[in-house]
Amino acid sequence: SRGKAGWGIVTRNSEGKLISTWAIPQKCPSEPTVEEELAIQMALMKAKQKGWKEIKIRSDCKNVVGKLQENSAEIVYCTTILKDIIKLKNEFDVCIFSFTRRIDNVVSHTLANFAMSLITVVTWERNFPTWLNTLTKEDMIEQLLRIL
Repeated sequence: SRGKAGWGIVTRNSEGKLISTWAIPQKCPSEPTVEEELAIQMALMKAKQKGWKEIKIRSDCKNVVGKLQENSAEIVYCTTILKDIIKLKNEFDVCIFSFTRRIDNVVSHTLANFAMSLITVVTWERNFPTWLNTLTKEDMIEQLLRIL
């Protein structure tokens, strides 16, 4: 997968069930942090296109989430992408950025790896492949077990 990157964008309802997913291949990848910023920017654009008003963005990139939680586009060292994300964030009634460990982000990470094998974007809504449903169910069970 050298020279490639992939984004896995997963949307779920408040119960954790899948709503839609995007596997987006990138042929000319940047640094991992920049790729994460671009993926978050794309997720916000997808949510805006869907007309959603309240969203929560989970990322396993602590650095990016920390900058977004500061919520300041005035930061001198803030990238143009981060400034765009903050502007997009302000178009939602509620938009929360939270850090999640990679182990808790398996569905998105697996989808991103899958995207690296693609030539074009793959979108699933309502009907998902078995492997994606299985991963999502396992993820939900793991999260419940951690709470208990």
